[in-house]
Amino acid sequence: MNSLYMLTDMTGVSSQEDRTAVFMRWEVRRKSMVLVFVGIILGLLPQLFLFSVMGGWGLLLVPIMIGIVFFVFEARQRTGLQLKQWEAMKDRLNDVHQGKIMLCGEPLESTSKWYHIRSSSRPVQHFDTTPESQKPAESFDIFDLVEGTVNA
Repeated sequence: MNSLYMLTDMTGVSSQEDRTAVFMRWEVRRKSMVLVFVGIILGLLPQLFLFSVMGGWGLLLVPIMIGIVFFVFEARQRTGLQLKQWEAMKDRLNDVHQGKIMLCGEPLESTSKWYHIRSSSRPVQHFDTTPESQKPAESFDIFDLVEGTVNA
């Protein structure tokens, strides 16, 4: 009888996440190692300038840059779809309909005659407060409507 193996972890979408690399006898996630190297490279260039201007405090730029790179590429949002930060930033930058209400993929224009978009925090204007308008509407019974005994 053949054994059944679950191959989703090895061939699925997240199969590359757990790959490891050995660096100076340390086994680390390959993605983490790449992010550290990118942070070091991005931090070293401005560090040369800051070290000459600020002295020893300029050395803090490399660990700060590594932290920023990890935050951008590893951290996830805490709400909503829990996208990674770089995906959320990309979506925010590419959003051409920001602040607009979308209906069937098209932005709603406020010049339409069959609807009106209004903030719910604004007071209602043109509201009739006379006692005649506050009377309850005449109610009818659905059975009377079906049987045809509604007074017209």
